Amino acid sequence: MSPRPPAPCPQRPGTRRPRWLPAAVPALWLAGCLSPREPDPTWSEADAAIASRRLGLEVAAQAFESQGYQIGTGLDTTAGRVLSQWKVSLAPFRGDGERKRAEARLEPVSSGRYRLQVRVQVQANMNLSDPLDISLAEWEWRPEDTVAADILLQKMLALLGEPLEQG
Repeated sequence: MSPRPPAPCPQRPGTRRPRWLPAAVPALWLAGCLSPREPDPTWSEADAAIASRRLGLEVAAQAFESQGYQIGTGLDTTAGRVLSQWKVSLAPFRGDGERKRAEARLEPVSSGRYRLQVRVQVQANMNLSDPLDISLAEWEWRPEDTVAADILLQKMLALLGEPLEQG
């Protein structure tokens, strides 16, 4: 007598898989791929004579705060980076409210010279129901603010006593 194959598991009532489910999974995956992603970094750069990395980061933090970017605990001397908190500016219309965050990096170029790199990230509030309520905000990435980054870089150079770049 040969063994009988196992009987299929009985389907419980209400556990049948919907027919549309296999079609919905790729559609949801595709929607995730098309959603706005963080743009590639756009750095404003300049080389400057700086006595130490710590001094350069302190200057960056001072330039950030002069433009309304709060630092908090975003100063990392080990990584040579300053990252501000989000500066939020809400508006009553969808897509008009935004928040910005500044970041600066210092990389040694030669003895006593560092490359300053600055960028400003931007996100827009896409909430339609109540764009003035920050707790309901729906943030979507926008292109980086290169003008704000250039202003921060020029402020840093001025604080360091470097000649300002024209143009």
